[in-house]
Amino acid sequence: MNHYIYTLAVSMFLIGQITLTNHIEGIPSDRELYADVFSFDNTSETMSEDEQIVSYVFGDDETFDKDYTKQHITIGQARNIVARAHFEKFGVDYIFSDEEITPESEITRAEFAKLFYPLCAAEPRKNECEFITDVEQSNEYYNDISTLYKVGIIAGSNNYGSFNGSGGVSASVAKAMISRLYNPEERVVYSPTVSSPNYAINFNAVLQNPDLPTGCEITSLTSVLNFYGFDIDKLTMAETYLEKGEIGSTDPSDAFVGTPYSKSSFGCYAPVIERCADKFLSENNSELSTYRLSDVSLGNLLIEVEQGYPVIVWASMYMEETYSSAVWNVNDKQITWIANEHCLVIYGYDLERGVLLVADPLVGNTEYDINLFETRYNELMKQAVVIK
Repeated sequence: MNHYIYTLAVSMFLIGQITLTNHIEGIPSDRELYADVFSFDNTSETMSEDEQIVSYVFGDDETFDKDYTKQHITIGQARNIVARAHFEKFGVDYIFSDEEITPESEITRAEFAKLFYPLCAAEPRKNECEFITDVEQSNEYYNDISTLYKVGIIAGSNNYGSFNGSGGVSASVAKAMISRLYNPEERVVYSPTVSSPNYAINFNAVLQNPDLPTGCEITSLTSVLNFYGFDIDKLTMAETYLEKGEIGSTDPSDAFVGTPYSKSSFGCYAPVIERCADKFLSENNSELSTYRLSDVSLGNLLIEVEQGYPVIVWASMYMEETYSSAVWNVNDKQITWIANEHCLVIYGYDLERGVLLVADPLVGNTEYDINLFETRYNELMKQAVVIK
């Protein structure tokens, strides 16, 4: 079959599937009715807000039930909503993927974000949105979810911007999201910040010396695991869970360069500690999860701390100046080691005094100037790991 004819046939089949789904859900499939049903500008002035929601999400219905507004929508209904909004906004049909679905099942917030994403992907950004506190940056839905934050469609379920991706989507929420899509003046500002000028977690540092002279990363992880009640020591963690590689042929994002038992070794970066933590938590049947935060500002890390989560970060030893030192190549990638690299745990802050409370594997629980710490944190490529 000619490729063009095949593509056209597949497209027509998919469009037919959308029309069928719309009909099953009880919403008129005639394209001329799209705007009448789904445009707020054309909504009857005699309709209440709740009636508008029911009409917008479920279509015209002779029997109005206010409880519809609180009802969680199904996958089929969500597809209808997005398909109609997409046609109204772009003038073309929304082609869904051919993956198998159960239209009657409730759609999750994460799934709805993925479905909604194409409607606002090209919209102007209103917020920075460096990260979302309860969504891993490696999550398959992260880009879709963060885009909704960035354009002002959603702003999270609390002051910290949590998303609650496994929760359901009510009809009123779906309506509000599309209302914000059509009316930029209704979009929300997402600017999570700490609510208290000072906060501290009851946290005890674990010292790396004399056993692990270059093992600050695994020692910091051990201290966090101890905080969560795991009876594990740094030597067991270093021996059993830390991936290691030879000096000169190892990427510090893949494994520890050298061995933490040696003073002449180097260290490792956040991905290694993330995998190390994941392996330990999995083997211990823990419900805790590891979140690696990349390129997140120090101020946003304090949000995690205020929620009670100590944060593992990369900075420098004693906050000394960093500089480029050894250079080697791994699979055509040039590795430049940052001298004075160090890993610590932030467990508190005092913004009034301008200090961070830090569990430093070299000196124990201590304080560092927040501005200087931020400089060193930035120099180490803004790496952080949190377990929660």
